Amino acid sequence: MGVCFMTTEQIMNLALKMARLDEVPRDSQIYVHGENIKKVLLTVDADAGILWTAKNMGYDAVIAHHPAGMNAAVELYKVIEEQMETLVEHGVPINEAQSAIMKRQEEMMLRAHTSNWKHLVDFARLINMPFMNVHYPCDFMMEKLVEEHLERSISDKRNLKVSELIDILCKMPEYKNAVTKPLIVVGNPSNFVGKLCVAFAGGTNGGANVIKAYWRNGVGTVLVLHMNLSDIYELRKENLQGNLIVAGHIASDSVGLNEFARILEKNGLKVTKLGIVE
Repeated sequence: MGVCFMTTEQIMNLALKMARLDEVPRDSQIYVHGENIKKVLLTVDADAGILWTAKNMGYDAVIAHHPAGMNAAVELYKVIEEQMETLVEHGVPINEAQSAIMKRQEEMMLRAHTSNWKHLVDFARLINMPFMNVHYPCDFMMEKLVEEHLERSISDKRNLKVSELIDILCKMPEYKNAVTKPLIVVGNPSNFVGKLCVAFAGGTNGGANVIKAYWRNGVGTVLVLHMNLSDIYELRKENLQGNLIVAGHIASDSVGLNEFARILEKNGLKVTKLGIVE
């Protein structure tokens, strides 16, 4: 397909279609509307320097992954509710799932409340740079693609060890080529994986309470993007038997962003990636 021209709304609709969503999630937003877009800069994070550079290099829009301000940043904590579905799917009673996410939700809400949520968006408006972010749709695809890769690659689920799971994960180029490799932060390489949960999508990690809920309800190994050190220390003190693997934030985000980039290119846009592992 040749180069075509799109609007920011059409780009967002491609993201929704990719993740099979009917409406824009709370952590994704168009900050500055754009039309006649053919050349985009796709970046994990955006700042004033990136926006200014993109403007001066002739890009028609900047698409960030992480929320950059306004409602998408302030209401990110609400997307954590999406984790309840994953918890329930893995055997956690819904009331326990709801309780497990509450602490992390409050932490994220209070953190966002102190943020300068207007600054970067105002700068984008000042220089008239079309600007948007796509968070949950890419995270949803990241989780789905990793699950599919593991499902295809694991031949003996019953006897799979944690070290073997990491080896399989690292066959994906984003993990293979990342400087930060997956880490076993709770558990041992020789432990059996048992029942596995890939808990990537849903705003951010759910914290120690969510991991404990998985472990209490029969999940042997949880795979997350990242985890606070205080949560890791808390989990290490637990008597619950379980493994926790931190897959790597940027490597994992890159899985979903690379898929989104392929879709944008398939629809005729020229895409330059920034900070994305290939």
